[in-house]
Amino acid sequence: MISLAIAATVLASSALSTAAVGVDLVPAPKYMKSYPGVIPLPAGETVIVIGEEAPAPERYAAERLQELVRRRFGLELPVVTEGRTGPAIVIGQVSTHEAVAQLCEERGIDGRQIAPVQDGYIVDARSESGQVLVCGGNARGVIYGVQSLFRMLEPAERGLAVPAVFIRDWPSIAWRGRPHSHMPTHLEPGVMDAYLWAGLNFIDVREGAFGFAPGAELDRELIGRCIQEAHRRGLFVFGTVSCGVRPEQFGGAIHSFEQLIELGVDGLWISFDDPGGGSQTTELARRVLQLGREHGMSDRRIATTPPTGSYQHIETDFNRRMAAVPGMATATWFFTRPPTAGDVASARRIGLESLPAWWHNWPRTDAGFTHGSYGGASFRPGGAPSYMEVPPLTWGWHSPEYDDLRDAPQNTDTVMMWGGWQPEYTACVLGIWAWDPERHDFEATRTAIYRTVYGPDNVEAMVELDDGLHQLKDRFSLPQRQADPSANFPPTLKPFYSRDETLAEIARLQKLAGEVATRARAGSLLAPDRLERHFLEPMAAELQVARVLLEIEERPEDWWPEHEAAVLARMRAGDLEAVEQLREAVRPRIKSQVRDMTEALSGLLTMDTYEQYWLERAEAGVDFWREELQRRTEALRTRIAGREEALDLDAMLASLESPPPAAEVIDVVSPEQLAGSPVISQGAWLWGLYPTENPRAFVMSFPGRTPSRTGDFCQVEFTLDCADAHGNLHLQLYLTDEYDSDQWTGYRFYRLLHAGEPIWEEDIARTRRGGNEWSSIDVSELAADADHLDLTLQVIDRRPVANYTTTIFVGPIRLVRVEHADPAP
Repeated sequence: MISLAIAATVLASSALSTAAVGVDLVPAPKYMKSYPGVIPLPAGETVIVIGEEAPAPERYAAERLQELVRRRFGLELPVVTEGRTGPAIVIGQVSTHEAVAQLCEERGIDGRQIAPVQDGYIVDARSESGQVLVCGGNARGVIYGVQSLFRMLEPAERGLAVPAVFIRDWPSIAWRGRPHSHMPTHLEPGVMDAYLWAGLNFIDVREGAFGFAPGAELDRELIGRCIQEAHRRGLFVFGTVSCGVRPEQFGGAIHSFEQLIELGVDGLWISFDDPGGGSQTTELARRVLQLGREHGMSDRRIATTPPTGSYQHIETDFNRRMAAVPGMATATWFFTRPPTAGDVASARRIGLESLPAWWHNWPRTDAGFTHGSYGGASFRPGGAPSYMEVPPLTWGWHSPEYDDLRDAPQNTDTVMMWGGWQPEYTACVLGIWAWDPERHDFEATRTAIYRTVYGPDNVEAMVELDDGLHQLKDRFSLPQRQADPSANFPPTLKPFYSRDETLAEIARLQKLAGEVATRARAGSLLAPDRLERHFLEPMAAELQVARVLLEIEERPEDWWPEHEAAVLARMRAGDLEAVEQLREAVRPRIKSQVRDMTEALSGLLTMDTYEQYWLERAEAGVDFWREELQRRTEALRTRIAGREEALDLDAMLASLESPPPAAEVIDVVSPEQLAGSPVISQGAWLWGLYPTENPRAFVMSFPGRTPSRTGDFCQVEFTLDCADAHGNLHLQLYLTDEYDSDQWTGYRFYRLLHAGEPIWEEDIARTRRGGNEWSSIDVSELAADADHLDLTLQVIDRRPVANYTTTIFVGPIRLVRVEHADPAP
């Protein structure tokens, strides 16, 4: 009899794997043995056999197999019940299908002990009778087994054929889920099918990120349909209520749970999450647990998300108090921490008996041409779908590496994803990994996804296309979470990339995408409308936006920083007439370019905020700029005030009056002159004087906990008079910041530019305190035969960084003659 004893030989037997028999299953089964030849399944003769009393998930499995065979091979496989001989695919459980039980007995299979955990299955395709057996350990196992069988089917002369194999498989992580903040998404055609195709087995019903509001009126018809469709597919359904509330709202929370139980949920999810832990909520938990016990819901049928602070960390006072509530120790607790042995130990220390569950906030990705970063909000008209390449699990909170997740089954029995994008990509990435983390291969996973979505003939092309798109986006400064025109919306090409070369790359990718689309319409397993709406059209739009952006000759944001710097310089000088003249000069230019931009991107991007932003600036007069100057001055003052405890400002500025010796001072640029000069920035930089009254230094400041992008910068332009100067001429520069550690080496740099070319640079991580504030830079050759030196002091990011607080103080800049040319420090 084939029984649980097989589990001990899984790894040894895996040598008899997919490659040996020409079968490419992802993930590879834990046990598979091949036999000579194939089992023919002739068209017009082969049927799918289910039990007369087959439960809904088994009927779904038969219908799903029918649908997949129809789409991929254009053949019809009738579904019949019991008692058929000849070529057949017999599916079910021993307990639900007499023919399955009989075949298991005839073939020496213990169908009651298919796997050590739930959702296991057997596929037995080795009988000369032509009867292929799919036996599930539970109803979902039948579905997963049928899907594996389909993945092995190949066209044959008279219909289909399957390699002669015996497979026994089960998931390494028992519970794999996809809760969603917008419940109707579950009901979109194809979505729940994608969950099952990915090997997931639970969802929830909630509305909003944190669950149903206590006592809120529920859309019973929508919830009922969602639960019904989930149960038809064997999915477990939690009902989620937001429980971070006051005692007077406890009754409403209990009432919401009661309604969800009445509608048919399988478990209760006590959600605290970002709203917090509420007040006296251990009492609410007791009441929910009692309600659950009255309806047979306890242990893992109870789930909870701790409040912020306690979902990131296990050993907190809130978690200890909640774990002490009778029944909570055996519930499912979701933490946003990748599973580790250390976290299991932490869970035990606070009293949990269950393994910590992993809530993976994912995908958290960079922006694209049609979507924002982090959660990927669409920037398209009406929120139309946007496209992103297949995302690995590393694109999420904590950036977990696959090698660090291989022992996850020892540290958790429940994983879920929380984020957007299409489940044919994301659910499969999570589900395939969770089925067998120990042997997971991401490259095999994404090729399996491409085979499903675009057809077998498109796998190589999609690898090339997704890799190319990822590299293309690296060439652009991309927006962040919002469509903010002040933060790279729409995207801009980074200055060190060639426009013509980038256009050529876009054309190559567009040609490739067109070829993929043609083949996908014939080879995809997705319904045609879903394929077009969620994959082919968004992919084309993503590349078309990139192309349009580069075909536009000039945009307001291309030249606005220089204009803004000039206006602010005139405002600081009090020259209001010049401010008005500058406004009048740029108004028609802005309006013309905005019109061209919005017309070119019509139907591709939502341009309302962009148009409004720039038209307001076209009309910006003295009042606008006075408020803007005041806002920046106050923001800088507040930012420096927030750093005073961390910075010893007096020590940082102590050497201002002690420049290096010089034979002659030729010219000096003061901090006040720097503040009145053109200052240009990209990113979250602020600049100004410190202190505001009687200033001692010019300041450039970047806030903490704010992501930067490669190429973000702040720079100030200044001029030094060098007419009739001769000899060894040096620029003496007072420059200091808060860094004296190698931790940040390689991210942010000082540069001194002449005619756009660097003549000096330094990593800001280098210590510039304790006597290192002054730099002396030889400019003798630059000043020879010149009347003046036009220079730019720049701070620029060479690499993106998420949290690099920077406060830079620039003192006087002196052009001097020295007796001897010493090397710059």
